[in-house]
Amino acid sequence: MWWRSVALGVLLGALVETVAWLFRLWEFRRRIFVLVAVVGMYGLVMGSLATLTPRAGWLRVFTVAVLVGLVAELWNLQFGQWWRFPDGQPDNGRRRAAMVLLLAVLWGIVPLAIAEAHIGFQRWWQGPVSPLERVQQKEQALRQRREILLRRLDDVDARLRATERQRRRLERRQGSAPTEQRTTEETR
Repeated sequence: MWWRSVALGVLLGALVETVAWLFRLWEFRRRIFVLVAVVGMYGLVMGSLATLTPRAGWLRVFTVAVLVGLVAELWNLQFGQWWRFPDGQPDNGRRRAAMVLLLAVLWGIVPLAIAEAHIGFQRWWQGPVSPLERVQQKEQALRQRREILLRRLDDVDARLRATERQRRRLERRQGSAPTEQRTTEETR
């Protein structure tokens, strides 16, 4: 459920920001910005992305989260200045660019961690699962994967048909005889 992922994102954000505050890893210029980061970025944005993980796959979610994190960190660097490192170093240069890239990758991990925590809490909350329920869950997951693959297959088939039409048009324009398609047995 969406709200559970958002709540887990808020909890994760609160934990991360508390640790950062205790160890003075970074500091926010105003305390309200901590709330915006925890509720907005960790909870709403990353929690929402976490709900997409089962359908979209971890790589897509990771990629989108990295891009979102990169945009957020670049915006903070150029315009926002919501947070800074407390070491007194200027927030520009190669060091800062490397930190922005590192933070963007770490943002990519956040929705995946939320999704895994959601699964763990769900298992804990439901208690032990009977073997029948486990098989039913596996069957449902496989059906979802199958549906995704069938959609991808339809897309590939449509692209193949379009490519074949394009090839036939080009052959007609050139006035050459159509080339025979080789079967998989002939190409082996």
